Amino acid sequence: AKPAESVVLRKPVDRVKRAQSKIYEEDDINIWDDESDVAKTLIMEPGGQIKSGTFNRFVELLTDTQNYQINFVKVFLLTYQAFTTPKQLLRKLIQRYNVPRDPEMSISEFTKYRTGIQTGVINCLKLWVTDGDDFEMNAHLQKDFMQFIHTCVSHDNPQQYRILRQKLLLVRGMVVNHNTKKEDISTPPLKLPSNLSPNATLFDHGAPEIARQLTMLDFALFAKIKPVELVNQAWVKPKYSHQAKNILHFAERMNTLTRWAATSILAQKDKLARAKMITDFINIADELFKLNNFSSFIAIINALEGSAISRLHSSWNKVDRKICQKNDDLYEKILPDSNFRTLRKVIAQADPPCIPYVGLFMSDLTFATECNPTVVNGMINFVKCKYINDIINRLRLYQQKPYHFEVVPSIAAPLQQLHALDEETMYEISLQLEPKKPK
Repeated sequence: AKPAESVVLRKPVDRVKRAQSKIYEEDDINIWDDESDVAKTLIMEPGGQIKSGTFNRFVELLTDTQNYQINFVKVFLLTYQAFTTPKQLLRKLIQRYNVPRDPEMSISEFTKYRTGIQTGVINCLKLWVTDGDDFEMNAHLQKDFMQFIHTCVSHDNPQQYRILRQKLLLVRGMVVNHNTKKEDISTPPLKLPSNLSPNATLFDHGAPEIARQLTMLDFALFAKIKPVELVNQAWVKPKYSHQAKNILHFAERMNTLTRWAATSILAQKDKLARAKMITDFINIADELFKLNNFSSFIAIINALEGSAISRLHSSWNKVDRKICQKNDDLYEKILPDSNFRTLRKVIAQADPPCIPYVGLFMSDLTFATECNPTVVNGMINFVKCKYINDIINRLRLYQQKPYHFEVVPSIAAPLQQLHALDEETMYEISLQLEPKKPK
């Protein structure tokens, strides 16, 4: 059976654009001119959870201070780009903020009503900009946001204006957050051979410390992946690739790691040296597994099981039986049977710190995106949003707790610049090293 691939980028079925066009038709209706029946434009599930609704109804819920639903707000802000854009969301919130005067209300009644709604809008804006991801690389959104709060909020509520402005400046990196706590973290002792030579090669440092250094480099990339990169399968759409730069970088790193491991084995000119290198990588994979670094673990196993390496029978015959058995045991954990049931169970049971196999999350997000309609009966399918939210939040949990190991420059430096050949070249070299036996 074919194991889990390092990271697979597949072309999606693009339904988002079609769904957004339907949403935008309704978006053209000013939120205060929308006289549609609430009972028909906000559908609830039997348990009281939101099932579907129009964009206008969702914005009303976002800014409702009387019946504030924090879970709804968090899910919405994490997933709204599945059906609209940051520009459209800000436009709707500005519409909501500009409350028209109801002639049947007294001045005091209207002031209280308007203040409540405007407070709701401000609270939503604070939560949105605090996360910062949508604003970080979007200069137009920053400009529109700043123009709105400067023009409107500064006059209505100077204190909240200063708070919103400060939050946006933090996103821009123009001010420093002095409230960030610095943890006093100790690192465990290094795991290096006692007789390590000053002229030691990378692999002389031993599998445990190589795995540690690799894991720290991997986590630094993994922690940079933003929720917005995981919405709409942005990682496989050229139009949205600018939104997915971190997950694309991480995926490329894992694929490069696979090719580097195979390249390193093929660089050895005799079968004993190749057997030694195969042994080193099996031991590194084992250490990665112990560290819960499942992404690099799978990348290394894929190198060992790839066509260029697995066919080197003369080299594998020189590998110790116990090491071969260890490789077989590790390989069993990444078989794709029953939707990677074994691998999913292992990852679910792992205590952080952990770098999960990101490919599983990408696969789950693809399924959630393509197998659930964005629009149902002309309304946004919020059940789909909750599915996507749950998957993304599971991934984010693993980003919260980093690894703490001492950096070893003699290991970390070469691991940052991996030399890797392409698949075709590697297979040609493999054939040269151990030609096919004539039938």
